Amino acid sequence: MPYCLYLRKSRADMEAESRGEGETLSRHQETLLSLAQKLKLNITKIYKEIVSGETIAARPVMQHLLLEIGENFWDGVLVMEVERLARGDTMDQGIVAQTFKYSNTKIITPMKIYDPNNEYDEEYFEFGLFMSRREYKTINRRLQRGRIQSVKEGKFLGTKPPYGYTKKKIKEGKGYTLEINAEQADIVKLIFELYVKGEKQQNGEFKKLGISLIAKKLK
Repeated sequence: MPYCLYLRKSRADMEAESRGEGETLSRHQETLLSLAQKLKLNITKIYKEIVSGETIAARPVMQHLLLEIGENFWDGVLVMEVERLARGDTMDQGIVAQTFKYSNTKIITPMKIYDPNNEYDEEYFEFGLFMSRREYKTINRRLQRGRIQSVKEGKFLGTKPPYGYTKKKIKEGKGYTLEINAEQADIVKLIFELYVKGEKQQNGEFKKLGISLIAKKLK
């Protein structure tokens, strides 16, 4: 009976990697392969989701896996936690839950084996997805509040500064701010004048210019 692995990084995994704690997917793969060997499961494919999208629409590997599950291709899928399958909105979670249920495909984690057609397992699985959704929304709210507060403090959150500015480290504090780039400032002012007022004609009137015409004049 064929089984597969589904590996996907969480936000916490990516933060851990940035701190130098090792490559997450490799560790997860080793853990799940060890579990499969212990349960005597035949693993014939390993799926790795490289992108970090929260929705199914943003995760092409998950889309492909769900199609195969719907066609009864797999007897079971091994994953680190059920949250790795769907942590987006309730519609995504419903799609995942129903696809596994109607195809009678098991979900196998290091903590528990879920049989979607077992009433208690189904409730446990759906509750796990519900709690992960709540956790995701809570984390997202905190992140948004933190970003808004940082902007209010004058911090720049992007990686590349907009044209006309230079990214500058905040003295005696964390983060970066922006300062005007003197070499680019005059060009920014010219772009603003051309867009707002237009180009002065021989008769003294101003002709409105679109973005493409302004770009041509700056070449």
